[in-house]
Parts: sequence; C-alpha cells; structure tokens
Amino acid sequence: ANADMFKASILKPMEALYADADYSPMIFTAGKDKKGLRMNLQLLKLALLKTKAPERERDTVIVVPQGPFRVKNSGTGKMNLFYQNSHGAICLQDEGGKGLWGVPFNGKLCGTAQTLDYYANGKLQILFGSGSSVYLIDRLGRFVTGFPIDLGKEILLGPDVYDFNGAKAYNIMVLHKDKTIEMYNLKGQKPASWKGIALQETIKGLPERIEVGGRTYWIVRTSKQTLIYPFTGGEPLTTFTGQQMIMPDSSVDVVDEASVQVQCYDGKARIVKVK
Repeated sequence: ANADMFKASILKPMEALYADADYSPMIFTAGKDKKGLRMNLQLLKLALLKTKAPERERDTVIVVPQGPFRVKNSGTGKMNLFYQNSHGAICLQDEGGKGLWGVPFNGKLCGTAQTLDYYANGKLQILFGSGSSVYLIDRLGRFVTGFPIDLGKEILLGPDVYDFNGAKAYNIMVLHKDKTIEMYNLKGQKPASWKGIALQETIKGLPERIEVGGRTYWIVRTSKQTLIYPFTGGEPLTTFTGQQMIMPDSSVDVVDEASVQVQCYDGKARIVKVK
C-alpha cells in the first residue's frame, strides 16, 4: 500500500479525531514508491473519551439471573446444573443432561446458587435465596436441618458465599430490595463489626470482593458510579463527585499495597488510596 495514501486516508482523520488526547502510541508504516522502500514512524495522540456524569439515575434495571446455575457435585466431583423449572420446582441435572431430582418449591430463586461444605466433611450442599429467606439443600434433594433462615427483609439478589478464614465458617452477602447490602452468618446474624451498606441510588448487583495489601474491600456498582467500601461496610472510601466520579463499569486494578486505579467520567485514570 502507498504510504502517502495511508497517511492521508487513515492517519490524518485519526489525528483530527483524537486532537485533545492525553497519550501517544506509535504507528509504524512501510511502503514502496519510485524511490524505493519508505518507512514512517507516526506518533498518534489517543485518549479515553470523556463522558458527562449523570445528574439523575439512568440505568435502574437490575439483572437477576434465572439460571441454570453451575454447582459442584461432591459425589462425582463434576459440575451439575441447578435450576427452577416452569412449574416452580427446583431441580438438579447431571453433566450429561440427565435429571437427578426435582423438589416442589413455592418461591422464586434470587439469582444465585452456591455450593458450600456446611458440615465441614467434604460433602457439598447448595445455598440459594428466595423471598426473605436463605435455603440449603443437599445433592440428593433434601433440605438441610436448620434452614431456611429468615433474614427479615426481601432479597433482591443473592446470596454470595465467602469463607474468609478458610475454616468453613461461612458468611453470605445479600442485596436486599430496600437498596441495602448486608452480611450474615449461616444463622442469619450480622457480624458485630458489620455496619451495612445503604444507598439512595440503585445498586446494580452484589458487591465484588477485592484484596489490597492483604485486606478485603468491596466494590459496589450503582446506576451512577462505582464505590469502594471497607470490609465492614459503612461509609464509602471513595467520595468523588461530578466528573471525578468513578464510572459504573470502571475496572478496579490493584496498584500497590495501599492503592487501586480507577477510570472516572472526566476520562482520567486516578489512583485511589484505600488504606
């Protein structure tokens, strides 16, 4: 291809498009004309596009997965499918598509199904939420004694399961319909140190766990922004406003033992200290 033609048709329009950019990658081109081989090294300014921060909520739709959910079968060591059929029954299907069992159920699953070793004996059970309660059922379709546990308010999404110390003393995280995120143990009790997470804007999903310098933090995405909370909840560690707010779909990348990098509405990548 002719290098001059490439420059006129591709490079010039790109230079105009990214005239206000902040960083400059290199483009190497080579071509041949009457004078022989020609090579060109072109610096092009590029930038992440700026987006106007919303003054009001825009995307308030919360996606609640319908399943099927992949769960591990401790008897076979393989992944099974756990789902709710058209009649409302909760069912388990093996890796080959064969139905293993179906159990009548009156509620509706709240978008997750997780496996855990409740008895700490290597046998896994399936944990799921419905209504205001959390249920536990074993791989043979039998509900575990002591369940369901009532959390006292309607579940929108969850639970997610965490074993923070590796001792199978499980905690769960739940997004409730009242725009709160709560942590519980498997008796339905909140840890004494838990301060809760509550927002006026729509919380789009369950919190994402991130470890920075050996400590756990929570990434919470809303209809307007991304917020970072300490392990115990309470107030967010990020309090940006306007164009400096973290975008809802921003990645949160660990930079060092105390900081993460995020992307803001003004197009800038910022380093945020969390400890």
